Amino acid sequence: MKIGVLCTYPVFAAGQGGQLRTNRICRRLGRRHEVTIVSQNQSLFQVTRQEQGFKEICIPVSRSVMENIASWQMGMDVSVSDIVMSMPSGVTPGFRSAADRVMSESDVLIASHPYLFHLMQKYEGHKKIIYDAHNVEYDLKCSILPEGTASDRLLAQVLYAEREAVLKSDEIWACSSEDKNRLERLYSVPGRKIRIVPNGVDVREFPFYDGASKQSFKHSLGLGGKTVVAFIGSLHKPNIEAAEQVIAFAKQLPDTLFMMMGAVCDAVRRSPVPANVVLAGQVDDELKRTVYLAADIAINPMITGSGSNLKMAEYMAAGLAVVSTPVGARGYRVEDGVQALIRPLAEFPETIYELKKDVSLRWRLSTAGRAYAERYFSWDVTAADVEESVSGWNEGGSGS
Repeated sequence: MKIGVLCTYPVFAAGQGGQLRTNRICRRLGRRHEVTIVSQNQSLFQVTRQEQGFKEICIPVSRSVMENIASWQMGMDVSVSDIVMSMPSGVTPGFRSAADRVMSESDVLIASHPYLFHLMQKYEGHKKIIYDAHNVEYDLKCSILPEGTASDRLLAQVLYAEREAVLKSDEIWACSSEDKNRLERLYSVPGRKIRIVPNGVDVREFPFYDGASKQSFKHSLGLGGKTVVAFIGSLHKPNIEAAEQVIAFAKQLPDTLFMMMGAVCDAVRRSPVPANVVLAGQVDDELKRTVYLAADIAINPMITGSGSNLKMAEYMAAGLAVVSTPVGARGYRVEDGVQALIRPLAEFPETIYELKKDVSLRWRLSTAGRAYAERYFSWDVTAADVEESVSGWNEGGSGS
């Protein structure tokens, strides 16, 4: 079977968040099907990458579309390029041509986010169309766009694009039951149309160290005797807000080392940071694993956002004792005190200090979190759901 995927950003060399979700789902579908992604990049050249069963055609944004994006971007402190792509004037002609070619040759179409769904609508009733809802986009954009007339117009466009994707797709993949329920209420869509496809993690990519092995590894890095707290995030407003909280915690816990990874570090660097904060920036998989192996605790102090945080699944797979807000833990159904500690922001410094002193509690959370990730959040488990979804079209013709 041939599967065509449209995405607003490159996913072959996945880094974080939505990139990882689309990449991992497509790689696993590519084991049995021919998957082609058409995505967009900010360079001057088209890039095509391929491995067995999985291909990405990444189209550069045209000058006219870049100018259009720039006009909408004025006064905005967050990117709106994805929203602009939901408008006819926001699609590069080369992207449209590549997307049309791939879609015409595909049996199943997947819209990663709602912003390119309008390109798929001419295939309604002829091909199975799946909307992969990484978030409730309208709620997310409401929380991050500044107030103003331009934002109101953009939010109206988001609402329209998301409504079209929700109502006109054959099936919706939601990250969590919370998102499923919200989409049902917001767009009056029947729940049977929505399949929960949670964000996952490649559990086998994360070695699991017992206490003695971890301490030995930390000594080899010159971190013996230090308590290390990890945080990772993309350059996304909810992550920036969380990173600012991490800096505040570090000031209250000067004897604890905080290691921050991801593009969110670029936002934090704009102001002085305490000496006990290490900003690693964008990291490859090997360095990320090294940081997780050196860390004792991982935190997720999110206060806004939609979907679910992939970092939670990674933290648990890496065997870290996790402290999260309820917002950060959404979609994972973790039990407070079993797989993680769920706390309000005001209690984070006290909770980190508690974990720093209580080695047995750290170990209980570590082992329970790892087992939970293996059982429920491995991408292999998620792949079974998406495979059933796309194969249903091949067997039954409609799939809706």
